[in-house]
Amino acid sequence: MEDASLLAGLSWFISALQDGSLWGNKVFWTGVMRAGVSWPVLYGYIAIATGLLVATLFSSRIGETTRGIIDGFASRLGRFVCWFAVIMVVQQILVVMMQAIFKTPIMSVAPFGVGISETPQWFGEELRLYNALLIALGSAFTFLQGGHVRVDLIYGGVSFRTKRFIDLFGSLFLMTPLMMTIYFFSWGLMWRSIASASANPYRDSYRWRGWQLEASTNPSGFNEVYLYKILIFIFAVLMLFQALSMALRCIQELKEGEPEGGDPQIIQH
Repeated sequence: MEDASLLAGLSWFISALQDGSLWGNKVFWTGVMRAGVSWPVLYGYIAIATGLLVATLFSSRIGETTRGIIDGFASRLGRFVCWFAVIMVVQQILVVMMQAIFKTPIMSVAPFGVGISETPQWFGEELRLYNALLIALGSAFTFLQGGHVRVDLIYGGVSFRTKRFIDLFGSLFLMTPLMMTIYFFSWGLMWRSIASASANPYRDSYRWRGWQLEASTNPSGFNEVYLYKILIFIFAVLMLFQALSMALRCIQELKEGEPEGGDPQIIQH
């Protein structure tokens, strides 16, 4: 029954991409929800991750290839989202100038030929989206580079192999369960936000192909609430794969021993 629900949910989801009117169908909604949080999804990930970890014990090439794909994607995405920090600074300066100096009620910008005309309050609140993008899309890259805060009580003074065992245990039994928990909770949160029954009462711009998107009731602020909930889900998925990459790295280094250059704390890509 679980497998049937999973396949049905995936089938309905593909159909909904072609016909947005299906989003209001109760059967479709039930199918999508069951597909994303069904046990086969959890078991499938565990089976694939376990298979890769075991295969890495016998063939380092499998682990290196998998890590290369995961780490390479995280690196490219992380370097891209870093530009949002620059955009945040520039936009904040413009908002302050328009509000404090020019006293303008409307700001108009046209990046890439796409015009946006909103209040300075809207542009000021939109800065939170850039911050959310930096955190959600850049956390995996930061983890890859060893940039997250680490409370070092014993880690710095132990041997290379002990460090790898600590990292392996943390990635498999601490980070992975946490990210899976966030994934399961954010899945329903995300889809309910995309198919919200409470659209913005002031504008009709939160409807797309029959999909009704969640928005706040603030008529002049940044209202796209659904974007934040989508980012929570993406964050969980990215960090879940990064935990797998870390586990593969630990197994490979336990198998091959400490590199000649010493213990690498930062991985460059």
